[in-house]
Amino acid sequence: IRDGVEGLLVDQRDSVKLGHAIVKLIEDKKLRIRLGEKGKEKIKNEFNIKTQVDGLIKVWENICKGNVNA
Repeated sequence: IRDGVEGLLVDQRDSVKLGHAIVKLIEDKKLRIRLGEKGKEKIKNEFNIKTQVDGLIKVWENICKGNVNA
């Protein structure tokens, strides 16, 4: 997730910034819609069955070549 593109990122321990991000989303309908559309697009493009299978094939090819860290 890219900050401001598919979502709003805040430090996991910063409850103040999290609160500000939530308020920003509540108050800005256009931002909510844009982030939601971009997030949906990212999921559709990067986490579809073809992408997942292709990635898994690459992992197994590397394992079979003896390159377990790739």
